[in-house]
Amino acid sequence: MSIKLFTTYSDQPAHPRTESIQKTLGKLDRVEVIYVKKTRHILNQLFFGYFWLYESYRCLQHIEKQDDVLIQDLRLLPLLYLIRLTGKKNLVVYETLDNNVASKHHQLTTQYPSFHFSLLLNIIRYIARKFEQLSPRFSDSVVVNSLALASYFNNDAKLIYYTSPLEQKCNNNPRTTSLAFIYLGLFTIDKGALHILELVSRTSLPLFIFGSVLEKKVANEIPKFANVHHIERLPSDELADHINRLTNKYFLIGWSLIEPIHSSYATQEANKEIDYLAIGIPFIGNHRETTWQKINAGCGAYTENIETFLQEMQQGENREIIRDVCLTYYKDHYANEIFNSRFHALFDRNKRIESIYSQELSSTNALPQNDDQKKFILDHIPFEKSVSVLDAGCGNGRYSKYLKAEGYHTVFSVDLFDRSPEKELSYCAATIENLPFKDDSFDFIFSNSVIYYLANPENGLIELKRVLKPGGTLIFSGHTKYSIYTLSRVIKRDFFHSRHVRHLRGVTFRGTDYYRLALQQTGFEILEENGFRFLPRPIGLLLGKCRIPNSSTKKAKQSNTTNPDVITKIKRRLMSSHAYHFIFIAKNNG
Repeated sequence: MSIKLFTTYSDQPAHPRTESIQKTLGKLDRVEVIYVKKTRHILNQLFFGYFWLYESYRCLQHIEKQDDVLIQDLRLLPLLYLIRLTGKKNLVVYETLDNNVASKHHQLTTQYPSFHFSLLLNIIRYIARKFEQLSPRFSDSVVVNSLALASYFNNDAKLIYYTSPLEQKCNNNPRTTSLAFIYLGLFTIDKGALHILELVSRTSLPLFIFGSVLEKKVANEIPKFANVHHIERLPSDELADHINRLTNKYFLIGWSLIEPIHSSYATQEANKEIDYLAIGIPFIGNHRETTWQKINAGCGAYTENIETFLQEMQQGENREIIRDVCLTYYKDHYANEIFNSRFHALFDRNKRIESIYSQELSSTNALPQNDDQKKFILDHIPFEKSVSVLDAGCGNGRYSKYLKAEGYHTVFSVDLFDRSPEKELSYCAATIENLPFKDDSFDFIFSNSVIYYLANPENGLIELKRVLKPGGTLIFSGHTKYSIYTLSRVIKRDFFHSRHVRHLRGVTFRGTDYYRLALQQTGFEILEENGFRFLPRPIGLLLGKCRIPNSSTKKAKQSNTTNPDVITKIKRRLMSSHAYHFIFIAKNNG
C-alpha cells in the first residue's frame, strides 16, 4: 500500500507544494510521486487542454487496489472520475491551487483573441467548471489553498494553505547595514515583472530574482539594469543557501505585484508571499485581495508608499519589528505544523473516520426507548452490577453512559479518537485489533456497528476474545450484506457517490456466514444470531415486525433454559442475513 501523487507540475526542480506534501505524507506511508507529461494524443486536445484525457487514462493503470490517491491540477481531474467509473474504492483526494478554469480561459483568449466569441470554448469552459465543482461529491476530499477557492467549491473543500520549504532554513537579518530587494518565483509580465523593474530602477538597491524568466520581453529588459541579478529556479535547499548568503550582507525586502487580470490571479494565495513571511521578509505589494490582507497586518507596504517604507527600513529597530510581525503571521497561518496536521487528517484512516463522525461524536442525545441494539444488550448483560463491561467502538459513548446510569459501574469505552475527558465515561483511544487491556479483563463486551470496518474482522474477534473472560459474553453487530438497506447504500456509494455514505467507502460487506465461521474458528460458541429492522422503520413499527423477539427472557437466562423453537431459529437466521443489521451473541469457551 502506498500514497500515489499524480501531478502535472515540473520535477526539475520539484514544485515546493509537491515537495512539502511528499515530505509530510512520507511520515504516514510510502509516497510515490508520478510526474505526468502531456503528449500530443488527440484525446488531450478534445477539451482545448482543460483536461488531459489520455494521460488520465494512463495514470489509471498505475493505481493498485490498496493505494491512496492524490490528484494535483485540473488537467488530471478525469482520473478521479475514471477511478469511480471503474468501481475502484481507493481513497481519492483532489487538490487545486488556482482557479484553473479561469486561468486556462484567459490563456486561450490571449493566445487566440477570436476565441473570446467562440461558443464551443464557452461551452467547454462551462463543462470544465461544473466537472470541477462536482469533484467534492466524487472524491473523499477536495483541497484548496485560498478562501476564494473554498467559496468556488461552495465551502465543500478543505482549506490547506501553502507552507514554505524555507521555514527555519534561513532568516532575515535586521542587523545588516544594507537593504536589497528579492523576488521569488516565475518572473512574468502578468506577475508584475516590468513594473517591478521600473520601480527598482528608481532606487540604487540591488534586486535578486530567483525564478524562471520565460518571456523574451522580460528577458531582454533584465540586462539593462546593472543592479538586477537573475538566478534560475533552484531546489529549495539550494535556494535557502543563496538566501542565507544574501542575509549575511543585506536586510531583504520582497516584491509581489501579481496583476489581477482574471479571477484566479485576483484571489489566489501567492506562494512567494508565504515564502517571504517564513524568512521574516517584508514585501512591497499591490491591492490584490490576499496581498493587502498581509500588508494591512503589518507585513509590508504598498507600491505608492515605497519611498517612505524604504526610509523606515533604514532603522534597525524598525526592521526587527516588521521581521517579527512577518514571522508571527506566518506561524499563525502557514506553518509546517499546521500543514502537516491537516494533510495527515486527510490520509490517516482514524482521523478520516473521526472527521466523518464528528457530528455524532459531539452529540449528547440520549438513547431512544426503542433502540434495537440497547434491547439486545439489556437482554444479555449479566444481572450483577459489579461485572466489568467493554464498549468496543463507543462513538459518542451513549451506550456506556446508559449502562452506568443503570448501575453498571465498571464500564470501559474505546474508540479511535482522542477526545475530551468526561466524568461519566472511562475512555481510551484504541482500535479493537489492539486493545490496551490485560487478558481476561471483561465479563461482557459489546461492539455496535464496528466490525465491518476492519480489513480482517477475524483479527478483531481474536483480540476481543483475548480480553474477554472465559464464559464471558460478546455481542457485536454490523450491516448485513444482503439487505435492501445495504443495497441502497452501495448504490449511493458506488454510483452516485453520495457524501451521506462516505463513511462506507472502502468497506467490504460480508455475509453472516463469514462471521459465523469466524466466531467458530476463534473459539466462540454462538448463543444467538439475529437481526433488526427488516423493513424501513415506519413500516416495521406499523406492522410490529422490526425485530424477532428473544425467547431468552431474564427468567430464562437465570435458569439457563433458553431453547428457541425451529421456526424462531429460521426467522432469526433470515433476519441476520437480510435485515438492516445482523447481531451475534457469543460465549467465550476459553
